[in-house]
Amino acid sequence: MGGGGPGDAMVAVSQTLIDFLPGYQIEKQGGEFVPVKPKHSIGSFHRHWGNFAHKVRAYTYLLRLGKEGVRRMSAMSVLSARYLLSRLRERYPTLPAGAPDAPRMHEFILTLSEDDFKGLEAAGVPRAMAITRVGKLFLDFGFHAPTVAWPEQFGLMIEPTESYTQAELDRFADAVIRIKDVIEQHPDVLNSAPRFTPVDRVDEVAANRQLTLSAPLTGLPAIHENRLSPRIIAEMPIDDIFERVTGCCATV
Repeated sequence: MGGGGPGDAMVAVSQTLIDFLPGYQIEKQGGEFVPVKPKHSIGSFHRHWGNFAHKVRAYTYLLRLGKEGVRRMSAMSVLSARYLLSRLRERYPTLPAGAPDAPRMHEFILTLSEDDFKGLEAAGVPRAMAITRVGKLFLDFGFHAPTVAWPEQFGLMIEPTESYTQAELDRFADAVIRIKDVIEQHPDVLNSAPRFTPVDRVDEVAANRQLTLSAPLTGLPAIHENRLSPRIIAEMPIDDIFERVTGCCATV
């Protein structure tokens, strides 16, 4: 199984593969951690150690929780995910297709209906871009965007951590439901989301085609203010955010 997350974590394999692992492996010898290269290693890495700070943070977290704590936190993350899914599955189809009742663990994947995709296309949002545009709406509702278009091209992967309270989970679920209302009732809004962040969507195509590998730095860049403060968004009722996002007449 893999660690995922920032793409830098521990990966477990069966006993038969240990001698063939790439790069250096870390073994605990006495009171020290020692790098060891497997005798039949299949190769090496450009970076042997990855992000050391990530590993220290994960290891510290595991040590702090202990055996029973890890079990409890794992159970809480699964419970949180299943609670959210129970609130959202009536409004959103789930992926993978054909398995709506398959039990989910700590994460689940939402998608849009065919009518949703058609409505967005009619509003000028290409099907291939629909899910990433939905992800931008999460920012306007005061939440970090979920994992979009991975591992399913048309999926939003929802993965709550074990530390959220029920009140926080309910506010998130209310926001995701209102995001579905935006998609159904005001699909054109996805052409301008996010509306409240300091900058609009980044033009990734232009950035990749017109690379700037170096530039003189004569001073610190200006800090762009949020068009609507995250603190204010966090205190606003979800329905008021919906009205602001869709251009109605709510006031802060």
